[in-house]
Amino acid sequence: MGMTEGKTRPGEDRLTALLLQRKVITEGQLKAALDYQRSLGGQLQDILVKLDLVRASQIDECLEKLDETGPVEEERKHRNVLDPEDFKVSELKVHRRLLDKIPKPVVEEHLLIPFFPTSNVDSRKIILGHGHELLRNIEEKVRAIVGVDLCTLELPEKVAREILEENHRGGETHPKKPAGAKPAFRSVRPPGVPDEIVLGALLNVLAKRGIITAEELQLEAEHLQGG
Repeated sequence: MGMTEGKTRPGEDRLTALLLQRKVITEGQLKAALDYQRSLGGQLQDILVKLDLVRASQIDECLEKLDETGPVEEERKHRNVLDPEDFKVSELKVHRRLLDKIPKPVVEEHLLIPFFPTSNVDSRKIILGHGHELLRNIEEKVRAIVGVDLCTLELPEKVAREILEENHRGGETHPKKPAGAKPAFRSVRPPGVPDEIVLGALLNVLAKRGIITAEELQLEAEHLQGG
């Protein structure tokens, strides 16, 4: 069931959605207006005013808002632009491998940060955060570099800079090792165990410890297949 039992006419749904969002009218009031419209006809906005449910100035204000945001929202949808209000930046996970693939000057100029997709984003698309305005040609350039489709997410400039600093793009990408340093690990591969068993056990351990996710495995597998 939709937002009300009645149905708005084409072109009226965006207006009624905005009126409801702003709590100018209730769903019950909208239903009453739609019942009146079905019985006697007329434009819904005129009926709302006639029934003294809204003021004409409120209708005009909403119509002006729709005129301002309409083309922008269509462009956002076409370009897979995400709404920042739908995301908590602290819950996003930086895709460091893709971050390293993007040229450093491009990253720093636009404060670009690729994130792994979340549950409300197509798993085949990377979330590309940006702290500065992201022009279409830059977006297409990054898409070609990383080889993965993108959704873009505008970030506060300060937040984007902090994330990049935490992920070593403000200076050295990786800390240098002292000359002659020995590896910090040793092989623990059980002798005589088939490689596929060892690989399966390793993935289970990484998953249990929260070091790797199913989404990361899928993206890496798709990258290897495509590469």
